[in-house]
Amino acid sequence: MKIKQYILGSLMTVSTTIAGVTAGAVPFSIVSVVANEVGSVKVEAVSDITSSWTDFIGIGNEAERDEEQFTKSEMEEKAANIDKYFASMNLPLAGYGEAFVKTAEKYDLDYRLLPAIAMRESTGGKFGCPFGNHANVFGWHSCKTKFSSYEEAIDKVGAHLAGEIKSTKSYYGNKSVRNKLRTYNSVIPPYVDQVIAIMNKIEKAPVYESLAKIDNKVLKEVAVK
Repeated sequence: MKIKQYILGSLMTVSTTIAGVTAGAVPFSIVSVVANEVGSVKVEAVSDITSSWTDFIGIGNEAERDEEQFTKSEMEEKAANIDKYFASMNLPLAGYGEAFVKTAEKYDLDYRLLPAIAMRESTGGKFGCPFGNHANVFGWHSCKTKFSSYEEAIDKVGAHLAGEIKSTKSYYGNKSVRNKLRTYNSVIPPYVDQVIAIMNKIEKAPVYESLAKIDNKVLKEVAVK
C-alpha cells in the first residue's frame, strides 16, 4: 500500500512539471497521447503513466492468484490420489484425503506419509485400535492414546512426526522420513521399506524431505539415498 501511494505521489509531481512543455519535449511515455492543448497533455500523461504502473502492480497480484490457484489444484490432486487409493479397496479412510493433505501442508510432511502409515497399521482404518478407539488408525502410542475422530488422529500424529510436540520432539524432530519411520516402529526390520512402498502406491515419487527440519548429519544420509 505504501509503495502504491509513493508511486501515485510521484506521478502527481511529474504532472506539474510538464505543464509548460512543448510537444517536441514531452517524455517518451507521453508521446502517444500528445494533444493540441498543454492542459490535455498533462491530464492524459498522468492517466497514461498511472495506468502503466497500476498494470505493472496488477501483474504481481495476478501472479499471486495464479500461484494460489496452482497450490489449490495441486492439493486437490494429492487428496484425490489418497482417496482413490483407499476407495479402490473400499477402506474407511477413503474421503479423508483432504484432511491428510492439509495436515501435510501444515507440518511440512510428505503428503503420502500419514496415509501410508495408516494403511500399514490398520489397513486404512479397517482394523483401528480396539476398545472404542477405532479413530486411532495409526496404532499411535501402542493404541493407548484415544482420538475423537479421524481428523484429530491425522492432525495429532502429523504434529508428532513433524517434531512439533515437545514430548516426542527428540524422537521425531530433525530426522529424515526413513529415520522417523525407524523410530515409529523399530521392532519390524522391513517396516520402513513397507511404508515407503505404500507411499509409492499412492503416488510414485521421491520421498519429500523437509530439509529445514533436518540436521547436518541426517542431510548427508538424505543426499546419499
